[in-house]
Amino acid sequence: MLRDGVQFHREGRWQRAEACYQQALRLDPRQPDALHLTGLIAHHRGTPPVPSL
Repeated sequence: MLRDGVQFHREGRWQRAEACYQQALRLDPRQPDALHLTGLIAHHRGTPPVPSL
């Protein structure tokens, strides 16, 4: 799931990547890589990240 997200992220498929990261965060809300990469996507989009709690 996180690996898939990273691959989608590298391909510029941010929506698919973000969905993978959100899935990882549902299993572990403190998963540091998923949190960081979700923030990077938000930064690239120019939008603030939305917490998934």
